[in-house]
Amino acid sequence: MFKSIIRNASWLFVAELANKAVLLFISIVIARLFGDEIYGRFGYALSLITLFSVMADFGINNYLIREIARDKTRASEFIGNGLVLKIFFSAFTVALIAITMYSIPSVSSGIQLFMWILVFYLIFNSYTTFSKSIYRSFEKMQYEACIKILESIILMVYFGMAYLVWRNVYVFVGGLAFASGISFFISLFWIKKFFTKFSIHIRKETISILLRHSWPFAIASIFVTAYFNIDTVMVKWIRGDEEAGWYSAAYNFIFAFSLIPSLMSSAFYPVLSRVHHDFITFRHKIHVYMLSISFVGLMLSALTVLFSKYIITLVYSVEYTNSVHSLRILACTLPFLFLSNFMGTVLASLNRQMIGTVIVGFSALFNIILNYVLISQSGQVGAAIASFFTFFLMCMALVVAYVFVMKYQMKPLENL
Repeated sequence: MFKSIIRNASWLFVAELANKAVLLFISIVIARLFGDEIYGRFGYALSLITLFSVMADFGINNYLIREIARDKTRASEFIGNGLVLKIFFSAFTVALIAITMYSIPSVSSGIQLFMWILVFYLIFNSYTTFSKSIYRSFEKMQYEACIKILESIILMVYFGMAYLVWRNVYVFVGGLAFASGISFFISLFWIKKFFTKFSIHIRKETISILLRHSWPFAIASIFVTAYFNIDTVMVKWIRGDEEAGWYSAAYNFIFAFSLIPSLMSSAFYPVLSRVHHDFITFRHKIHVYMLSISFVGLMLSALTVLFSKYIITLVYSVEYTNSVHSLRILACTLPFLFLSNFMGTVLASLNRQMIGTVIVGFSALFNIILNYVLISQSGQVGAAIASFFTFFLMCMALVVAYVFVMKYQMKPLENL
């Protein structure tokens, strides 16, 4: 069992490493080529768009991974009806973004153009993520790895052509939507060919099940998405494009490091969901993983703090030296970020996703309040401090919840 987890995690790590490396490279080139102000607008537009990404998913992906992992005979039924819901939620998301971008005074015409391009990226990426959830439920992560590597290759080819021919920031950003769209159609074809035949159809009972059980995942995702993106948005609102660019530069590294616990959790999730009735036999190995992932987070944190100045100046140039203080503070969140990610996965696999949702919800609210106070006083450094305290408190709460569940509620609540 653990061999399959390691194999799947290895596939995901290789693919995600390639994908994140390409995205980080493109982000760095935009930052260096167009300056901190333009980069701040791009970071702001991306963060604002990402806040709406949950609506295009509505927790369906996480629910499908868990349920198909438990009963693969229902895969075709869930996929067909899940796509119907995805179409509805995608249309709703686009409408909501359009209303928002023309209602917020700080969204200039340049930022609006960024947002419209990123809307297509958001929708295509949402569908691609939906298809990847099918691979994960079947524990065939090599297909997801191939899709991500293919998407990275398409993006790099597009970006290379744009760099040589156009040198326009909006053309660069358009590559995200282009690559994601192609990878989605290929991914959908692979599901039909290698996994299960399906058709887009409406079955009221299945739609009802999906909506009834997906919303806790959706609420949790809303809180997590707000938690990870609201600070950049608030820095832009309170301190302007330049500081938003500095903060985005620092936060990019933390976002990149977060793929480590995310990939391991992705490999664990379908397995834990499948053996949730006999979870007690799995517990001691999970504890080993918890200690290991916390140690990795601690080592990365220490190295980033020590070499933060060299990292920023080497990657972004001296124009972004103001990002160094934020990066040092954000690096200290890594051990808590790593452990929190896995704790949320464990609770969801045990049908206790609502516990995680409540904890993340209060953490997101606390983070917004703290951001408002600290950004007003200390700018982007204040946003980093808010992130540290929020991650620490959220991690402690999730660990306490896990201990309580393991001690007093070992029998899964099937109806939750």
